[in-house]
Amino acid sequence: MPSAQQTATAISQADVDAFIGRWQNTGGKERANYQLFLTELCQLLDLPGPEPATENDTDDAYVFERRVD
Repeated sequence: MPSAQQTATAISQADVDAFIGRWQNTGGKERANYQLFLTELCQLLDLPGPEPATENDTDDAYVFERRVD
């Protein structure tokens, strides 16, 4: 896995600027947009996105939402 420094240098400034431009004017709609925002952030950083949730919470290590008992 590449280091944070290697990953940071692989991301173009134009891509970062486009990401910021897309999201800077969302205006308080955090709950409505968080999944799309995080998915696109993972893509920008070339990281895996969260997996779909399953019925078995023990298998859901990296999902958007988990049931809390």
